[in-house]
Amino acid sequence: MRTGVPLGAVKSKTARAFKSLRRELAPEDAAWEKGRGGASRKDRSPSSRQNTPLVLLAVVSLSAAGVALALLFASQPPGNDSAEAGFARDMIVHHAQAVQMAKIIRDKTKSDSMRLLALDISLTQQGQIGIMQGWLQVWGLRVTGLKPAMAWMGHPSDGLMPGMATPDELDRLFRLPPDRADVLFLRLMISHHEAAIPMAKAIRKPTDEPEVSQLAMSIIESQRAEIETMKAMVDKMVGDSADVDLEPASGSGTTGTATLSKAKGGGVKAVVKVSGLPNSAKIYLAQIHSGTCAEEEGDGAEHSHSHH
Repeated sequence: MRTGVPLGAVKSKTARAFKSLRRELAPEDAAWEKGRGGASRKDRSPSSRQNTPLVLLAVVSLSAAGVALALLFASQPPGNDSAEAGFARDMIVHHAQAVQMAKIIRDKTKSDSMRLLALDISLTQQGQIGIMQGWLQVWGLRVTGLKPAMAWMGHPSDGLMPGMATPDELDRLFRLPPDRADVLFLRLMISHHEAAIPMAKAIRKPTDEPEVSQLAMSIIESQRAEIETMKAMVDKMVGDSADVDLEPASGSGTTGTATLSKAKGGGVKAVVKVSGLPNSAKIYLAQIHSGTCAEEEGDGAEHSHSHH
């Protein structure tokens, strides 16, 4: 949002200057009007006629000065605490992590479609980072600010911004085998995009900088489209069901499998088959921890993962 003297104040000052000039010219105009009955404009004194161009020049000069002042005050760049500066700084950080994840999967994946998606995300968001860094430079502002992230939106955050991957998630993305890394990348990037869209929407209302509004709209449209593409890619890779081997707990000899599938109307349906129960005549309850599962590493180790 621009700062400075309101345009209306500049126009008011210019109008007062015109009125002052008219008062100075009033005596001469009154004398001419008084003698209109018996004299024409040709009867006016030579000095009066010679002063006419000077008067016109003064009027033009005042008008030009008013326009110049109006443009000067209307073109004040956003300040250090403005919403535009906060948006640019936060989105640069948010985009930078997306570029980081895209580069990891670009070099790891065996899928041409995944590599193309990662390259597109990387190049697009790198370009947008450059645009926003350019804004801050033109506005005479530092790339980093003193306020917490998202303070410009009214809810400051001292930790990671919404949608950003944790260090553990980035580490897993780097170490997982290609096929599993592809799925993890898509899930992380979907969350990343879904959090960036509200940020872009939030800046469009307070800003009067056309370039800021245009970039925000571009982010909204492109990331919405990419979310739909990535969701379809996840569905194709994962399918509608998955079988999971169950491991014995607390020293029991119980084993089995669980088949997870999509349920009608949303959610997940779990069918559990077990063997080795101590007493087949008893009824046992299976405890299922929703929202968590294990992501298998290349060396056989397992790590808890909460994006399934």
